[in-house]
Amino acid sequence: MPSEEYYIYQAAHLCQKDGEAVRKALTKEGLAPEDPDDERTYDSDDFPKGPYLAESEEIDAPSHCDFHEQCRMAEKLPSGRKIGAFIPFSLTEDGIQYVRQAYLEDPDNEVVQFWVDEYESMGYDLDLPGVDPEGSYAITIDFFGEDISSIPAHAGELHDVDETEWGAFVTFGAGGWELKDVLEQLIANDDVGDSITIVDMEDNGIVADDWQEAREFAGIQ
Repeated sequence: MPSEEYYIYQAAHLCQKDGEAVRKALTKEGLAPEDPDDERTYDSDDFPKGPYLAESEEIDAPSHCDFHEQCRMAEKLPSGRKIGAFIPFSLTEDGIQYVRQAYLEDPDNEVVQFWVDEYESMGYDLDLPGVDPEGSYAITIDFFGEDISSIPAHAGELHDVDETEWGAFVTFGAGGWELKDVLEQLIANDDVGDSITIVDMEDNGIVADDWQEAREFAGIQ
């Protein structure tokens, strides 16, 4: 279950129950500071500091309790796998982009799906590609041109542009056109690079992770 409060111990985030357990064990061994509430008198390498309210802190990527599957508040995923308790820190803009990119790259990953569910329930608009019944594909390509509009107009809604020092990764929907037609237009575009990922938004799965797979999937000779 999510841990609304957390502790810091030896450069790790601990959920509320694990932080309290470590404190209790160290206290029993006589290793607790004289006043645990006075955090100026000890180092978090020696004794857990906290508890702190997670939502009051911003981070650049999702965080879980660092006791992992041994966490006392472990999250159980659909596969039965356990991971450390989710700590619901607020996300920076970089954090939102981190979750979005993780989803676009691997929408079937159950940890990524967990993040999406948690952050959307917290009110974050992750602006993930939606399902278009006439063309339900999210296509990500690397793009080296200066004008994004050179991507085929019939490619549909532009979902994301991730700028890099050498170009951009552009994600858009198929917009109701046949995927084969969209890909043929991209192939003819000199500004499109060698990378492509196609996600079937109805099945939430990657159907192609390079141009050879994309051609085969779309039936392009």
